[in-house]
Amino acid sequence: VDRPDDAVEVLQSAGFSVGSTGVLALRIPDRPGGLGEVLGLLHEAGINVEYMYAFFITIAGDAVVLFKVDDAVIERTLAALERGGIAVLASCDVYKL
Repeated sequence: VDRPDDAVEVLQSAGFSVGSTGVLALRIPDRPGGLGEVLGLLHEAGINVEYMYAFFITIAGDAVVLFKVDDAVIERTLAALERGGIAVLASCDVYKL
């Protein structure tokens, strides 16, 4: 959804049990080994990926993959991705996909 806070509120008001989790949306080269390179960067930084999932949509030839890492290592994760030249999408950009 493009307004997750509103969605949570509406669902809770209707009696549903709702949770939300922050994830990182990454642009990954859509080619053999592209995902492996990102996972290698995270491994070298000592960061575990809790889970991930991909969109069927690409941006300028890059795959969009969502990653969940422990909240305690977000800053370290962002630094590792920046060093590796991996683009992190802003939430407003993801909501437009």
